[in-house]
Amino acid sequence: MKKFLLMMALILALTSCNGNTDEPEVRYTTLVTYAGTDTDTQVSTFTYQTIDDSPLITLTANWLPAEGQIKPGERVIIVYKTDNYGANGPIQLLQVAPVIGGKPTTTDEPVTGNIGLAPITTWRSGPYFNANIEAYISPNGATAKFALLSSTRNDPYPVYYLAINQTDFNQIEASRKIAVISFDISEVWDLQTCQGVKVMYRDYQNQEASIQINK
Repeated sequence: MKKFLLMMALILALTSCNGNTDEPEVRYTTLVTYAGTDTDTQVSTFTYQTIDDSPLITLTANWLPAEGQIKPGERVIIVYKTDNYGANGPIQLLQVAPVIGGKPTTTDEPVTGNIGLAPITTWRSGPYFNANIEAYISPNGATAKFALLSSTRNDPYPVYYLAINQTDFNQIEASRKIAVISFDISEVWDLQTCQGVKVMYRDYQNQEASIQINK
């Protein structure tokens, strides 16, 4: 799936001063899956696993998304306040932001982008491959593609390609953009043959680089 990198999807952890005390007001930032909204009660549900196969956590919030803003199953970053961080229960939702993700596409041949990425931070949470990515993008934005090399599907380490492309790249006008990607890799991760996955991409020197995540 291709999505625009024009919007910065990564929200930094937020803290703000409480006017009544000297203690900071803590706000948490978490990458989650939107599970849906009960329109009668206007309560929305979000789920996430912190890392790898940690327990599934369910959060609820008195929040009603705008029409077409988000669909059940989509990955988003939320900013919120809670008295019980890391536990199931209600939260005070402050902000919702999209990330680049969904189901990977498939490809019969290697996919290369024309924009290199800085060293990227990756992690798995349940069925999702997640990464913080950074690149220099011109004002008109770029597209991201995450594709499984079909011939490697049943290999011990299936290969995915992460490619960032921009047709009108202008080095002078480009500026640093940071975004979050989150793709569902359960199609291969749940296979008995799978021992992990390898993700190929282009680094800042436009050289082929790879990241491996093991089971």
